[in-house]
Amino acid sequence: MNLSNTKDFANMSGFIRNLSCTLDSTLQKWFLCFGSLLKVARRQPIGTDQDIDIGVIGDPDKVTSMLDGTFIRSHQIINDITGKPLKIVYADSRTGISVDLFFWVKVGSIYYHCIDEDNTFNKDGHPKIYTFKGIPAYYLEPDPKVVESRLKDPKYKDSIKPNGTWEFYLNYMLPGEAVYMRVPYAVGHCLDDWYGEDWIIEKKNYGMSASKHIKQMKSCKGLK
Repeated sequence: MNLSNTKDFANMSGFIRNLSCTLDSTLQKWFLCFGSLLKVARRQPIGTDQDIDIGVIGDPDKVTSMLDGTFIRSHQIINDITGKPLKIVYADSRTGISVDLFFWVKVGSIYYHCIDEDNTFNKDGHPKIYTFKGIPAYYLEPDPKVVESRLKDPKYKDSIKPNGTWEFYLNYMLPGEAVYMRVPYAVGHCLDDWYGEDWIIEKKNYGMSASKHIKQMKSCKGLK
């Protein structure tokens, strides 16, 4: 996608606006994560590599009920115990962009997400082996007192949300367009955990995860 192209520019701004508004309407906590958050932190365009990574903390049903009518499910990983999705890849036929939704699961003081480590799935969307990677929960869940103080501070009150995410406007890639995405409270800590502390430096393997919290299991029953 070439943002210097008028049609591509309009498609991208419209897509991001539609996606963020739809996710807001679910009333669940959502935020950019992984490669998409890395690009935002580097002030690079997101979506130009044809996918956007979104993390969700909340009820998957409330999210899918809104997105299923807008996008097409092209792939999913299903929790074999609850029957709820752990990851869904939605495709947008108009732009060719896919939205990778990761539904985070909290276990103790760690939030885990499921990845496609084993690409062998049965018809119900269950992999032979589930692979979960996690980060400390406080990266995604800031102290409520800190959030409350930020909401009262004129410097932050227009950008921070009560759930502890930041509203980040993408005017560096879409100038003149009031489109935004949400990002987790501790952006730097998240990226340190996912890509190592030198993530700001572009390198060929910048997409390699540095996560120290990894679990593999045949059933989500073992996620505890």
